[in-house]
Amino acid sequence: MASEFSKGAEFGKKAEKFFGLGGGAAELADGFLQVQREGWMHKKPLAGSKAGAWQKRYFILKDSFLLWYDAKPQQGTFNWKPKGVLPLGGASVFPMGKEGSDFVFEVTHLGAEHASLHLKVEDKADADDWIRVLNECRKATYANAVVGSAQLARIKSVGTKMEKDMQEALEKIQLQAAEIEAARELKFKTMMEHMEEQRKHDLEVNTKLFETSKLKDQISEAERKAEEQRLAKLTEAQLRAEIESRLATAKQQVIELAASLRERQDQYPALAQNFDSAFTKIEKFLANANTNE
Repeated sequence: MASEFSKGAEFGKKAEKFFGLGGGAAELADGFLQVQREGWMHKKPLAGSKAGAWQKRYFILKDSFLLWYDAKPQQGTFNWKPKGVLPLGGASVFPMGKEGSDFVFEVTHLGAEHASLHLKVEDKADADDWIRVLNECRKATYANAVVGSAQLARIKSVGTKMEKDMQEALEKIQLQAAEIEAARELKFKTMMEHMEEQRKHDLEVNTKLFETSKLKDQISEAERKAEEQRLAKLTEAQLRAEIESRLATAKQQVIELAASLRERQDQYPALAQNFDSAFTKIEKFLANANTNE
């Protein structure tokens, strides 16, 4: 008759084919199926009696089997040659009370003669957890454990790929957002620099215009005083001739100034009102000059 292990190995082959998993059944059972619980406990000899000394053993609960060893297996490996093993399918687990300061419980396999195992641990919470996990595992079979672990591996594999795809998509979105933000900051910086350059240019132009206007006023005042002194020395006839000459010259200059202002009017739309005022004064001056003629 095929053993529970051989049945499980055969089922493992079917499971790995169904779920698309690589490796053999032995690899599936050894490296793939998870240990449900493990740790040190004391046991009585597996003989169905309470006689005999307590023995300290390292227990591993794996795939509906309780296995024990003299020493703890090396980290990251699984020893398939235990000192003893008890299948949990069809077994019963129940507490036995206290023995001294330790908590005792029993695992009995009804389908096998003298398959009763007495165990004890120092901590009640530890004993309760062992009893809970043993009761859960006794409802399972090795074949169910293989299928469950294969399904879990498949889900983890799909989940890992989905997580990787989501992470890549997130990183791509973050990169695009960073590029957009960098472009926006560069555009804003360029705009601010342009506005600052324009402000400095306007300030420089206004300063020069103010200085030029002030200098012109000083020159005009000096010329006016010099002209007054010169005119004071002229005779009435000379003065009249001088005035007429000056008036003709001023008229010509005003005409030229008006032409120049009209050429520059389009360059300074913000000063349109000032230009209009200047043209009005020029027209009045020319009108008076024509009247005097």
